[in-house]
Amino acid sequence: MVSLTINRSARIFTSILEFFELSSASSAAHLIDKVIPCVPIRQFVISFPMRIRHYLLTQNVLQAVLRIVVDEIRKRLITCSPKLPDPQIGAISFIQHFGKTLNLHPHFHLVVADGIFTGNEAALEFHEASLTPDDVADTQDCIQKRVLKYFGKRGWFDKPTIERMLGYENSGFSLDANVRFESWDRDGLERLIRYCARPPFASENLRWNGPWLVYRLPKLTHTGQTYVQMMPLKFLDKIAAFIPHPRRHRHHYHGVFAPNSPLRKNITANAQKRPEVFKSQGMQYAHRERAQ
Repeated sequence: MVSLTINRSARIFTSILEFFELSSASSAAHLIDKVIPCVPIRQFVISFPMRIRHYLLTQNVLQAVLRIVVDEIRKRLITCSPKLPDPQIGAISFIQHFGKTLNLHPHFHLVVADGIFTGNEAALEFHEASLTPDDVADTQDCIQKRVLKYFGKRGWFDKPTIERMLGYENSGFSLDANVRFESWDRDGLERLIRYCARPPFASENLRWNGPWLVYRLPKLTHTGQTYVQMMPLKFLDKIAAFIPHPRRHRHHYHGVFAPNSPLRKNITANAQKRPEVFKSQGMQYAHRERAQ
C-alpha cells in the first residue's frame, strides 16, 4: 500500500512540476522575445504582514491590492523621472502564493521598466528614472497606508487597529527594489523572469525517507530549519493551494506593456532591438545618470 502511494505521488509530482516549469520557460521566452524592449529593468518584490495574508486568498481582494501596488510604483517612477507630458510606465506583475518553506505566502514580483515612456505611436521615447533607497522606502509607506485604508473601508480593520499597524516599527510590509538589469543584460533578465514564474518547489530538493517526503529548503529559516518532512498526501495538500485558479492569469501586464495600450504595438516591435536602434524605428532612449 505504501509503495502504491509513493508511486502515485511521484507521478503527480512529476505532472505538477512539468506544468510549472513549462509555464516558467515559455513565459520568459515570450516576454523577452515579444514584449520587453531593451531598456533598464528593475524588480520590485512586495510582501505583506501575516495578519492580512488570508484576505489575499480572495481573488478580488488580491487584485485590488495589486492595483494599489502598481499605482504607487507608477507614481514614484514618474516623480523620479524627467518631467514630461503624459508619462507612462511598463510593468509585468507575477503573483506568487508560496514561501520558501512551502508555506502559504501571497506576494508579488514586478518586472518594471526603470523609467517612463512618453510620446505616441509614431514617436515613442523612454526616459530613465533616478530611484534612491529613500524613494523605495516612501513607496512602501504609501502602499501600506493605502492597503490598510482599503481594509478599513471593507470593515475588516477598525481605525485603532489601523493606527497601531501604521505605528509598528516592523509592519510586515516589505518592498525590495535592489535587483536591476541594464538594457543589454537580456540573459540576466530572462533568469529573473524564470525566477518570478518558478514552480513552488524544486524537484532536486525532494527526497524519500521511507514513507516520508523530505524537502530540503533553499535557504535556512530564521530558526535554523533546513528541511521539512511530511507524508506524500500532506505534501500534495500543501502544493494544491499554489495551483492557479482556472481562467486566472499567473502574470499581468501594466502600462504600455498592457495588450489594450495604444503603444503596445510600438513597444513589442522594439523587443529585440538595442536602445541605439530605437530612434530609427520610432522609439528613442534617453539615458539619465542614476543617483548613487
